Amino acid sequence: MIESVCVGNIDSHSNNATVTVRKPCYMSDFSGILVNHELIAALGRYINDVLADFELTGDWPVAESLPLYLQGGYGYHRAHLGDHDCLLMVDKELQQQDTASRLKKYMGIVAQHFHGPVIYVVQDTTSYNRKHLIEQRIAFVVPGKQLYLPFAAIDLRESFRQLEPTDNEPKSLSPVAQQIFILALYGRAH
Repeated sequence: MIESVCVGNIDSHSNNATVTVRKPCYMSDFSGILVNHELIAALGRYINDVLADFELTGDWPVAESLPLYLQGGYGYHRAHLGDHDCLLMVDKELQQQDTASRLKKYMGIVAQHFHGPVIYVVQDTTSYNRKHLIEQRIAFVVPGKQLYLPFAAIDLRESFRQLEPTDNEPKSLSPVAQQIFILALYGRAH
């Protein structure tokens, strides 16, 4: 089962068809829960690169008994991370749509059915939303950008500033300094 919004044009004269996918494709797992497999694969690579102890352990069949708004907006996958059995709550949208306080409420509902840490996974989010997720102490992962797991005391951010050259370092010697250096080199300085 593939869920996507497709827009197509069919040219009846040449029998050519054009289809454009406007949303990421989600495929059904064995339990029928929709999960973005590309995001899950990126998540696995990212966590294994930084922690080297992450394993997907399967679907979470209890998700089918959750309220519809939690079934429709998120995919659920069980994982093993270090010494923790975790539940990945994967946002089906490309960017975070819900506020941090609403996510905390949703994750609280999910946590009533899963005894272990629930980790919110999203493909991208704004720095404003990331700040509020951290303030609410919501465990989350943005693959390739940030890993925040307060239950494991982990906060990794993949942001690097480009080093700017300092103006204090001389690029060349001034003419007077060159003369003094040459005189000292030849031993004529008195």
